[in-house]
Amino acid sequence: MIIIGESIHVISPRVRAALEARDAKPLQEQAVRQVKNGAHVLDLNIGPQRKEGHEIMPWLVDNLQEVVDVPFCLDTTNVAALEAGIKRCKHTPIINSTDATEARMSTMIPLAVKYGAGLIALALAESGLPNT
Repeated sequence: MIIIGESIHVISPRVRAALEARDAKPLQEQAVRQVKNGAHVLDLNIGPQRKEGHEIMPWLVDNLQEVVDVPFCLDTTNVAALEAGIKRCKHTPIINSTDATEARMSTMIPLAVKYGAGLIALALAESGLPNT
């Protein structure tokens, strides 16, 4: 079993404020806390971050790698941010995620292959969730 810590998520007001201010300390504290409590991998969710994602994700990866030595699961729909973050990861990262739509698969699968990253794939297509 692999435990993925999910507490570094932009929907959290504290995480959002820390990302906006580029204040690494609360994010580092959260990362350390999750690893101490058993997380094997940390999910870093910056949301879409259309304008600054390519700067935020590598900044986040760099700052968290200063305090924890675990792989990251990079979570954003911004492909440039994913790639920028993947390039900074010391451990093989996981991309979170792709769905079964052609547009997402044609982008995320080649990105995962290019960097040897893991990929979380959702059984969700344009028609919605499958019945089985």
